[in-house]
Amino acid sequence: MKTTLAAAVLLFGALGLAGCASPSGHRDSSDATVSAAANSETAMNAPKEDSWAEWDKEGPLSLRRKIGGYFRNRSLDFWDMFDVSLSGGKWAKVEVDYLIGFYGFGATEAQRWRLGQRSAILDENTTTICSLPFPASLIFFPTMLGQENGDKSGTILTMGGISYESEKAIWPDPVTRGIPQTLTRVRMTFLERDTEAHRFHVTGNSFGVGAEVHLFVGARAKVYPLQIFDFITGIFGWDLVGDDVKPYDPWKQ
Repeated sequence: MKTTLAAAVLLFGALGLAGCASPSGHRDSSDATVSAAANSETAMNAPKEDSWAEWDKEGPLSLRRKIGGYFRNRSLDFWDMFDVSLSGGKWAKVEVDYLIGFYGFGATEAQRWRLGQRSAILDENTTTICSLPFPASLIFFPTMLGQENGDKSGTILTMGGISYESEKAIWPDPVTRGIPQTLTRVRMTFLERDTEAHRFHVTGNSFGVGAEVHLFVGARAKVYPLQIFDFITGIFGWDLVGDDVKPYDPWKQ
């Protein structure tokens, strides 16, 4: 009897402890939920980072670079429109540019001093070989001539000729003028197709109008209508021939 009574007391005591523990556990879960909600509300009410703060650090400098770059490129586009120059050096050459092409013959290995373009003083090596002015060249030198084994001489003769040009800028500093130190081009005479335009952005120098004569000393006078259009469109933000110098902007790095 005493054993049964003791067992009953122990059973009720265990049930009482379980009942006390259960509400306590429920309260802990509720408290955690309330705490998470409070933290979420605090995060929402926290002051947001001002997007203009970063601009205040680097923005004005970036804006000045963009404005300076705009006027600098318009200045370079202006000088691109023409080439009036004198040369002194070896060999002899004559060339006439008539918008859709050029015709000439000869070579130069000389230094050039010029007004216009992006380098005022440069060393140049040129070789110009023409057959007949186009379309006379098309009649007398059909395209299939010399095409065997990948030979391109037939095409060159048919299109009127070719010009090889290498220029090394001396002054001013070519880096600041948006040109390479050494510029090498191969021009086809008809339509002045520049085979290196995709590398050096000199497409605008095609379609020139003017002439050049050199016999140890020489002179050149040319204008470039495509560069004139590039100057005009550049005022409104359109770089027609892709020769604008992109300003360095550390804010974008």
